[in-house]
Amino acid sequence: MNTRAPYKVIVWGTGSVGKVCLREIVNRPEFELVGVFGYRPDKIGKDAGEVIGQAPVGVKINNDVDAMLATSADCVLWCAGFPIGSIGRKMEETVPRLLASGKNVITCAAHHYPPARGSQYATRLEDACLTGGSSLHGTGENPGFWLERVAVTLTGCTSRVHSLTLSEYADVAKPSEGGNPSIMGFSLTKEQATQPGPISKVWENYYFEEAVQLASLALFGKPLERFAIDPVLTLAEADVVLDKAKGDPIDFKVPQGHVLAITNNYRGFVDGENKLTISGNWFLTEKYSPFHGKKDSMWDIEIEGDPVSLACNINAFASLRERRLYRPGDTTTPTWSVTGITMVQAIPRVVAAPPGFVYASVFAHSSPDYRLLENRASIVG
Repeated sequence: MNTRAPYKVIVWGTGSVGKVCLREIVNRPEFELVGVFGYRPDKIGKDAGEVIGQAPVGVKINNDVDAMLATSADCVLWCAGFPIGSIGRKMEETVPRLLASGKNVITCAAHHYPPARGSQYATRLEDACLTGGSSLHGTGENPGFWLERVAVTLTGCTSRVHSLTLSEYADVAKPSEGGNPSIMGFSLTKEQATQPGPISKVWENYYFEEAVQLASLALFGKPLERFAIDPVLTLAEADVVLDKAKGDPIDFKVPQGHVLAITNNYRGFVDGENKLTISGNWFLTEKYSPFHGKKDSMWDIEIEGDPVSLACNINAFASLRERRLYRPGDTTTPTWSVTGITMVQAIPRVVAAPPGFVYASVFAHSSPDYRLLENRASIVG
């Protein structure tokens, strides 16, 4: 039995993922919650236990960055949401400060493979890690778990990978999202939805280019030649009206001819070929989904390999036995739970790691040269 003192943890953000992290931290003896940073004014000053429906835990939510920096903690779980606008700017400013203050940082918002954004960007973060003797790790469900850990692990069944595709399916008509699906492109015209916007920059700069770059280094031993986003839009054939009064999860309208479903293909090219693809498929309830047979919190992994190819379908539930997507009184989807739990489980490894970046580790996987797997600490070395 490990007698190490509990890891002192700060949870940064109290949205869907932040709540998952809070529940895990306050209900497991190996962790001690020492701080919670919040953004919404109605949560500031509340006890952290209150926002997750539990008894008070003695830690109040605040929005004082300096107070968080001064708090003694082993790790910060950064759950602040999409790094868009002011949230993105604050992340770029605050994460290096947290690292330099000696706090390890685990994030689901970015930093899956910082070198993909250039040496200047990566060096700034590495210098902060060296200053504070800390480590930085980006994880979550996708990017994070399904590609870098599960899909790469599955390549251990084959010798040579010709192509790998990860497809994720998500119903965005959820009350727990607390946002407007139009931000993601729903209900817009085709012309509006195909214009570059803040959300597309998040996918390109923080999420999927980093993840695909990481997989390319692991499986092919070389960086991507090119990264591209290929959107496919499904337009409504007639007006679609979601009405909570009639039992729908949210109130939302999609006029005829406007965007009803979205597929974003994030493609990585190696040796002139599209060898890596993450496909994000979003829809508004199963009733209006063009992805027949696919449900929320579902992932498909397809590996074309030699001498073995694989096709895997993964479904997540709150309860498999009862085939329930939600737990009673809780609107947290399995996708958000997977995101938060991967962050919490990473704490011991990240805290123990030497200063710098921490990447996903897999014992063995397809590689252009098996000698590269010797003493491997992560999927890229």
